[in-house]
Amino acid sequence: MTAAAEDGQTVTVHLPFRAPLPLAELMAFLADRCVPGVEQVEGGTYSRVLRLPGGLGVVWLDGPGAGSASRDGDGDGRVRCRLRLDDRRDLDAAVAGCRRLLDLDADPSAVDVALGRDPVLAPLVAAHPGRRVPGHPDGDELAVRAVLGQQISVAAARTLAGRLAARWGERLARPAGSLIVAFPAAAAVADADLSQVGMPATRRATLRALAGALAAGRIRLAPDADRDEVERSLLALPGIGPWTAAYVRMRALGDPDVFLATDLGVRHALDHLGIEAPSGRAADAAGDRWRPWRSYAVQHLWASLAARPPAVRRRPATSATAPAPGPRRPRPASRPPTPGTDHGDTAMTTGPVLYAVAPSPVGDLLLTGDGRSLTGLYFHPDGTHAPPVDLGWQRQPEAFTAVLDQLDDYFAGRRRAFDLPLAPRGTAFQRRVWDALTAIPYGETTTYGALAATIGRPGSARAVGAANGRNPIAIVVPCHRVIGADRRLTGYAGGLAAKQWLLNVERRAVPVA
Repeated sequence: MTAAAEDGQTVTVHLPFRAPLPLAELMAFLADRCVPGVEQVEGGTYSRVLRLPGGLGVVWLDGPGAGSASRDGDGDGRVRCRLRLDDRRDLDAAVAGCRRLLDLDADPSAVDVALGRDPVLAPLVAAHPGRRVPGHPDGDELAVRAVLGQQISVAAARTLAGRLAARWGERLARPAGSLIVAFPAAAAVADADLSQVGMPATRRATLRALAGALAAGRIRLAPDADRDEVERSLLALPGIGPWTAAYVRMRALGDPDVFLATDLGVRHALDHLGIEAPSGRAADAAGDRWRPWRSYAVQHLWASLAARPPAVRRRPATSATAPAPGPRRPRPASRPPTPGTDHGDTAMTTGPVLYAVAPSPVGDLLLTGDGRSLTGLYFHPDGTHAPPVDLGWQRQPEAFTAVLDQLDDYFAGRRRAFDLPLAPRGTAFQRRVWDALTAIPYGETTTYGALAATIGRPGSARAVGAANGRNPIAIVVPCHRVIGADRRLTGYAGGLAAKQWLLNVERRAVPVA
């Protein structure tokens, strides 16, 4: 590391790394998750506010677009890191956090050689050498954001994190452009009134329990922490399951050997690559072949999905390709948007739509996904409410094992919140309504008028009702918890009997210990 003071306010540090380093790929990953006011990616530069032992700091990390990632003659390289610190004694801590963020201490040759011996991953490694596992400069922040992101899309999680930062984060004395605030410390989150953020009560309880444990030091998310002990402590908290604990272990603790066996994207990638993994246990066993670099294998598996060519979607001429019909019931005439599209955009998707049809206590369900996230969950796959199955769709029930397992627990009254990556498509207003639906506490109901007030649109109950009716992910995004102003049940895609059944399940659910 070399550092030179540019002026009285900033220090430039050159961060060495072992080449190759796919900085553009790392920047794209971070850009998708930037929290407003806390971090941003612009012109090939990633910048963010840092919380450090002696105060706050701001960092700018230059990517390839800025021409500041250099490579020495021996194959090593450097990334330019500019820092503005409240306390110059925090320089080492800031640099260490930035290195973790970009996984600069990795030995890509060792990883690539090991994974390249596997015939399944060899083509992926050869095409993308040096692939890194994005880390994080602040383990506590990463864990809080992982819980915020449960059951909602990446964009919605980013919005919630922005609300949290704006309300309880520490402000910069001197803003740096759009960077104005540090993500709140765990103690601030533990003491915050989270009812205004827009989360279900169960997730607020999870967040409060996690933040309290972090603030009290009962869980320490540091690079030198005992990873097994941290994972056990996380799993002991209400609302944190294996996926969330493993994700924190991978990104906050920098564990190179984490395999997300229940992740939808991992499962679909395994299937696409010819590895049969009909269950989470089978997927975990399949991942054993990539020890001790399974975290890097996960990155290759995820990336393999994005690299697949788009599929042209066509409307079928007849119903011959539709999934096997379930029991017919009265259905409303309204119709949700086709998964993977906005209104009327049915030309292309970023990859083939996966689907499955599954029986349930409320009738057959049509599940759709993109290989990484659940994009749709519809009633009556044989009827007018669910989208027709297009010729380009691929029927892959094994891609939805985690979804079906959690639905089974929910129907049995053992699960109060879902821990699934979601990617609903709709207008900005519809997504605001759907995000608000996830904030309705388990076992409770609200009205369309109250929901309109929640999103800051009082008087728009009718528009909220229309968006509620177009919710593409039933049950998981709980539109069944919305009732009329007179407290009577209103229309529901699955029928009023199904709506009543779901509400009854939640009211008599097994208490969570």
